Order: sequence, then C-alpha cells, then structure tokens
Amino acid sequence: MSDQCDETLHETAAGDFQAHIGAIVSGGLTCLSIGLGVETGLFDVLFSLGQPKTCQEIAEAGKYKERYVKAWLDEMAAAQIVSFDASAGTYWIPEDHWPALKKGDKFSKAVLSTLSIPMLSEAFCSVKECFKLGGPAGVPPEQYSHFDRYLSDKNSVWFNHYMLQSFMPSIPGLVHKLEEGICVLDVACGAGEATIAMAKQFSKSQFYAFDICESAVRTAQAKVRTERLTNAHMVCQDASCLPSDWSGKFQYIISRSGIHDLPFPRAGLAELHRVLSDDGVASILEPECHSSLAANLDVAWAGKLYAFSLMNCLPVSLSCEGSEGLGAAWGREAATAMLQECGFRIVSVSDVLGDITMHFYCQKKEAKLVLFEASSDSSDPSEDAGPTKAEAFASVIADKGGGGLPSLALAVGRDVGLLDVMIARGQPMSCQEIAEAGKFKERYVREWLGAMVTSRIVCMDTSHELYWIPKHHVPSLQRSGVGSDPCSIPALSESFYRLVQCFKLDGPQGVSLDKHSQLSKYTCNDHSIWSVFQSAS
Repeated sequence: MSDQCDETLHETAAGDFQAHIGAIVSGGLTCLSIGLGVETGLFDVLFSLGQPKTCQEIAEAGKYKERYVKAWLDEMAAAQIVSFDASAGTYWIPEDHWPALKKGDKFSKAVLSTLSIPMLSEAFCSVKECFKLGGPAGVPPEQYSHFDRYLSDKNSVWFNHYMLQSFMPSIPGLVHKLEEGICVLDVACGAGEATIAMAKQFSKSQFYAFDICESAVRTAQAKVRTERLTNAHMVCQDASCLPSDWSGKFQYIISRSGIHDLPFPRAGLAELHRVLSDDGVASILEPECHSSLAANLDVAWAGKLYAFSLMNCLPVSLSCEGSEGLGAAWGREAATAMLQECGFRIVSVSDVLGDITMHFYCQKKEAKLVLFEASSDSSDPSEDAGPTKAEAFASVIADKGGGGLPSLALAVGRDVGLLDVMIARGQPMSCQEIAEAGKFKERYVREWLGAMVTSRIVCMDTSHELYWIPKHHVPSLQRSGVGSDPCSIPALSESFYRLVQCFKLDGPQGVSLDKHSQLSKYTCNDHSIWSVFQSAS
C-alpha cells in the first residue's frame, strides 16, 4: 500500500486504538453532560452563587432535585469542568472560567457546540434510513426541532463579537459605505442575528435578509419588532428565485455558511450575481477545508465538519428533489470553481478571525473597477497579551467534547452495517465498492468515510482512494456497553430534553425505559447521570 495517510491511521496498536475509540465516545458523553448544564441553567446558578456551595445549596438555589444535581456535579467535577473541595463537599466554577461557559460570551462557542449532539440525534434514525438504496433521499429540516435555536445561539457569538469588530473593517472601504448608507443582503439569515447587529450599527443603510426556513424568519421578524428597527427587512425566500425587482439592488452581499446548504447552489449563486450591483462586493464565507478528503487529513476540525455535514447539512439538502447535496466539506477548490462559473471574480480568499470559515471576497466579473484584496481578518486587540484563562478553559472544553460529533458518525456506521461490510471484506475498497457491497447510496458513504478517516478510525490510501479497517482494530469497534459503544450517544440523546425537565422540582421523576427504543441496549455506570434518570423513572 502506498501513499497512505499518517501512520497512526493504519498501524495504530490495538491498545492505542481502543483508547482512541474510548476517548471519542467519552467525548460524546461529556458533551451531553455539559449540554445538560447549559439547558437546565445549572451553570448560571453556579455563576450567581459565586462561591463554593454544597450540592443541597445549589439544588435549592435553582429549585432542582438534589439527586440529579449531585450526579451532574460529580460528572462535571470528574471532567474538571466544575471545581470540587472533597473535604468541604462544595462545588464552584472559578470566575476566570465563567466566560467560557456563559451563553453569548466571546469564548462560549465550545460549550454551545456540545448541544449539537442532542440536536442532531433527533434525526439519527432518519439519517440511517437515507443510506439505504431504497430509503429516503434526505431528511426534512423539520425533524431537527431544536436546530434553529442551536444555530442562533452559536452563530450569535461571531456576529456579536467578531463581525463588526474585525471582519467588516478588513474589507476596504466597506465600513465607510455602510456609514454613508447602502443596501445590504444577508443570505440564509437564520434568526437574523447578523442583520440586526448590522442594522443597529449602521442606521443609514438598509438591510434585507432572507431564509427558506419560515420559523427562523418569524423569529427574526419578531426580533426586528422588539428592537424597533426600521432599516431591517426579513423575508422567507428561496435563494434560487429572488424577487425580480431586486436586480442590481445590493451594494454588499454577505453569506455565512449559506451556500453549501442550498439544494441548488448554482441557481442560488446566479441569483446573487443578478441582485448584486455592478459596483458591489460579496462576502461568501464557507467552512475552511479543501475539496478532497486527502487534502483535509491535517485540517484539525475536519472530523467534526464531515460528521456535522453527514448528520445535517447533506441529508437536509438532499431532502429536496434534484439537490446537488454539496455538504459542508465541499471545500475551497469546488467553491472557487462554482463562484467563477456563476459570474464572480474572486478578489481574495482569507481566513476569518473567530470562525472556522474562509472568506471569498468577490465582485462581478464585468465590474469596471478592480478591487483591492481584503486583508486577512484583522487581529483581535484583546488577544495581544496571549490567551486568557477563559480562552484556555474554552479550549479544554473543546478538547473534552471533541469526540461528540465523530461518535455520532461512528454510531451511524455501526447501526447501518458499514463497519460490518468493511470488516467482512478485510481489504482496501473504494467508496463505490463499499456502497455496492452494502447496498448503500454512494454519496452518504463518501461523507461518512470523510468523518471516519479524519477522525483516525478508518484508514485511507490517498493515492488510490481506498479505505479499510485493520484486523487488530476490529475488537475496539464492537458493541460492548455505554462506556465504549458510540451507539450509546444517540441512544442517550434520545431523551436529553426530557431529562432536562427531570431536574426541576416539579418535573417528572425520570424517563420510562419503554419510551427509550435504543437506551435499553445499554447498561449505565451506577454513578452516571444517565443511570439516575433510568432508576428514578
């Protein structure tokens, strides 16, 4: 075998690989437990108390059941998220760490990302069905009932702390034009955080925003009314068919991770080209990666990116008949080619501060004035003195929960039989061969392989695009309980939001196992928060 990726991908010792899989599953469990702290408000209660308190005092302050709080606190202490004084029996969070755990803070993206696990798990079974040749083409967005809120909370961090402060000033002359008054279009606006932030900052400019999701647009419209903004306009609209009277209307267009989710991205980009004024500019922000899996092996966040795409971006896009199904990892090369094909001149491509996206700074090919390149997103002055304790702690949270998304992708592979197909063959196979052997759709298999290879689970020969699982890795991929089986993550996630209600004094005592189609397969550790809501049911 030649040109294989990093040795750790294909010659990892059995013991080391077992520890690697254990860490991925552990990361998923840690994500769920941290997410409980966010959803129940337990972190907020600890902030409000401000000093070490006993479990009973914390439970009373938040009006929670003490048994649930004790199990959660012990898990957080074991994960070193919450501090614990064994002699006094008290728990607290150091004040320096608060910004990393507070929703909306500059350093809170990692803690908010933990909520992606229960959010994506809502459609876990539907995604599995999409792999089958006779299964559905994709998953309707309605099946992700918490998606809008998750995305709104997570994206607001960049919109409120980086977009106005560093991103827009990196574009030559843009801030001055916004202050004088221009017309701006926000693509795939979601709940409208970016538009509202811009409209409040630049009162002389007019801001239009659209999204295909009706519920997100309704939320955005309500926010505009609350803020009493007269220069922000939110509409529900298909990107491939924008209003005819918008031709040449906008001097600036911004799209943050909005293109790869479009079922018909070429039609969408052609429409953006039409509505951009001849002297206008567009900022197209897309996940920073390459278009080939081999080129993404050293991209630190690639495993999470492919996994998130597999669990949401790809199936939602493919739920529309005839969709291209780009996926989140469509990459720099494919994006460059499509933008140029749709009539854009790419002035520059640069990194984006505070985000894992790349900025395609564009104008129309027919524009008479050739623009200067946008500068690499200007550095954050607050980071000149080096990482703060909050920033360092946010990195700890990200590391501990790093296996969450890959664990979901791994669970899909186990449940649909992809791992069984590869193990049974016992030799390198192409994506097409794997799909044919298991009677799967090749597009879904390819996205899954991306998540597995970049997460160091499946091995790849990059020269021939062949994939395999070494024999001594097989035992570590077999079902063996909640501590090491990735399928436990979606199983436990199934009742995540019901468990949140169990913490409340007036909430249910537990979640009945008869409502748990998957959880009954697993045995939880007696000290785990997950055993508590079973035993209390």
